[in-house]
Amino acid sequence: MKRGFLIAGTVLGAVAVVVGVYSGWTRIQPEFKASASPDIAGLQAKAEKEAAAVKAAEAAKKAEADAEATQLQSVLNTFSARYPGQFGIVTTNLKTGASANVNANQQMVAASLYKLFVGYGIYKKIDAGELKPTSQTKGSALTIKQCLHIMITISDNDCGYYLGRMVGWAALDADLKSLGLTQTKVNNYVSANSGNVNSDKQTSPADVSLFLTRLYHGELLSEKSTKDYTDVLKATTMNTWLASGLPKGTVFGHKTGALYNLVHDAGIVYGANGDYLIVVMSRNWQNASKQPPPVFADISRQVWNFFNK
Repeated sequence: MKRGFLIAGTVLGAVAVVVGVYSGWTRIQPEFKASASPDIAGLQAKAEKEAAAVKAAEAAKKAEADAEATQLQSVLNTFSARYPGQFGIVTTNLKTGASANVNANQQMVAASLYKLFVGYGIYKKIDAGELKPTSQTKGSALTIKQCLHIMITISDNDCGYYLGRMVGWAALDADLKSLGLTQTKVNNYVSANSGNVNSDKQTSPADVSLFLTRLYHGELLSEKSTKDYTDVLKATTMNTWLASGLPKGTVFGHKTGALYNLVHDAGIVYGANGDYLIVVMSRNWQNASKQPPPVFADISRQVWNFFNK
């Protein structure tokens, strides 16, 4: 009998404990839920504040670039006003994006600037595994690497033709158009094999600027080919035009061109305060290829001083 009472008491005690625990849990549960819930309003306010800060920083950066571009445009306008219709110029701060131009969309005879595009076509084929730098250039005893080097650094015409033919003039035109170079034409031959010229190669300061900017940012070729190509451009020996207006020792990766009454120079200046692009195309000179116009040094010096003031 006592045993029965003992069992019953134990059961009742256990029930009481369970009831007590449950009762306590129901009392603390609302408090537990409240402490575990995220502060949605606080998080949203923080996110909005951070987004506003980013937007303000971007607006300030744009305003600064716009002001820089306005001042840079004034430099170009003052210079070009002395030579009405003679120059097409683009210059861009590659760090801030501030840019200015004069007659940027003026299509002109490319002269040897077309070799910039041929070099790109060769490196693109190297990236694709279709060519090897050590292979022989068709039509020449030089390797592709050797031919490309002198095509850029001393503006060798034979290598420009041989390498362009290996790339394919029509294919290169189509490729450049796909990149956004709408005013550039390098396929000025009657047919791919005849070699007969029926017009001049064409481009514009805007197209050359777009090409060099994309090359600089590594958007055209593999990392290795981008470096190899920019190193070749830095080795250019034709330094009587824009390079003559730069401080001694300044690194300038560029390509020149001179034909008929035309003089062009385009490239990237690697400056202490940041890199910038400068493209100058011009016409209506006398003996252009033999007597480099001193005004190239003038505009080059002005742009350098602007970016390094």
